[in-house]
Amino acid sequence: MFQRHLPNPMTWEDANRYCQNLNLYGFTSWRLPNREELKIAFQNRNRLGNLQNIYWSSTSSYLIGSSGGSGNSSNSEKYYTLCVRNR
Repeated sequence: MFQRHLPNPMTWEDANRYCQNLNLYGFTSWRLPNREELKIAFQNRNRLGNLQNIYWSSTSSYLIGSSGGSGNSSNSEKYYTLCVRNR
């Protein structure tokens, strides 16, 4: 299950904390998605709504972009966050 509300860009630590503290749709067990989950989100972007360009993954400093590209960045940079939870 993916979050549909998209917060402003934030650092990796803030993104991780945001997901851990998220209470949405009656659930509190949210987390940053792993690389594979982010790829699934981008493959289903039409159902998820307005996905932005680059998102944090659960792996510190690892990013995935809407074009399918990935890479590393400083944890202090600000990127978008898409939280996920297991069903």
